[in-house]
Amino acid sequence: MRARSLGLGLALLLGCAVPDGFLRSTAPEPAESVPEPLLPAEVSVEVWSGFTQRPGAAGSGTPEHVEIVLDLTTSMQASPPGRPARFMGAREAASRLLAALPPDTPVGVRALGLSAGANCSDTTHVAQGTPGALGHNLRNHLRALRPRSEGSLAGALQTVFERPSGPLDRTRVVVFSDLGAECGGDLCAAGSALAAAGARLEFVLLADAAVPECFASFAPETPPRIANARPAPVSPNFRIESHDIHSSSRGPVIARGRTDGDRVRLAPSHVLIVVEMNPPALVGPIALEPNSHTRVRILDFPTLDPPVREWGWTTEPASGPIAEELLPSDSTPAPTPAATEPAWAVMPPGGRG
Repeated sequence: MRARSLGLGLALLLGCAVPDGFLRSTAPEPAESVPEPLLPAEVSVEVWSGFTQRPGAAGSGTPEHVEIVLDLTTSMQASPPGRPARFMGAREAASRLLAALPPDTPVGVRALGLSAGANCSDTTHVAQGTPGALGHNLRNHLRALRPRSEGSLAGALQTVFERPSGPLDRTRVVVFSDLGAECGGDLCAAGSALAAAGARLEFVLLADAAVPECFASFAPETPPRIANARPAPVSPNFRIESHDIHSSSRGPVIARGRTDGDRVRLAPSHVLIVVEMNPPALVGPIALEPNSHTRVRILDFPTLDPPVREWGWTTEPASGPIAEELLPSDSTPAPTPAATEPAWAVMPPGGRG
């Protein structure tokens, strides 16, 4: 009993001799919560444009009839650097032209390349009516059309001449094309026949194609003549400015890029995007979300009648490699935004949306 009491007393004595705080320092402390790094945002800018010849002024005001010839042949599937496929730009420009026309304007829409399984298909009569009556249904229908075959642009103009939807001397023919000649035909002869009958021809070119000299005779000698006009730069530069939603002042430049489809990475924030066009295009403000890719698209047809310059953007998850390489190894990937549909906004003449 005495030995056991001595051992217990020694243990109590040693316990009292432990320095204050020693036991607390050896106990594991709860780990501090480390905030996950904020994933960057990605931005890319595309310019959808065409090289347009403005038609000659009508003798008595706006033409009573507009005939749209939409080239959706397989050659229009080509994608220039930093731009969508040509047929996508053609569809969107035709759709916006229909939306800009007076609602009671008689219009007809013809398209090339819609018949599947044919090397060189006939022209398809897509619609006839007025923008007011056809409305969004026609514009949505146009946006769903895709190239399926080749076709002759000269043949399409020939059908307008032989089977017009209205008086040719009161008709404006607007052609959206890359001037592909895979199916042959005499484009100069077909265009000259329409011009001789009094029709006004307007070509919206979605490629850097060689322009036939005969095009100069399709419109009077008023600028811009398609035979000698110079197209705008293919891929203009852009800059990104920070934007304070509580202030009307412009913020500093935080990033720069080129409208060639390449992505620019920067911290998520509210921004303005200035594209160095003539005049400059001011897009935004846009809220850039973490781990997202914002694709800005500008539709620019300054010599179309009426002129078209609009902008919109879509938001989708950031590209996999960029998002994954910035994630901690033991973390759960941050939620990514769902893809959105583009919402187009009209730019006034000064270029600001």
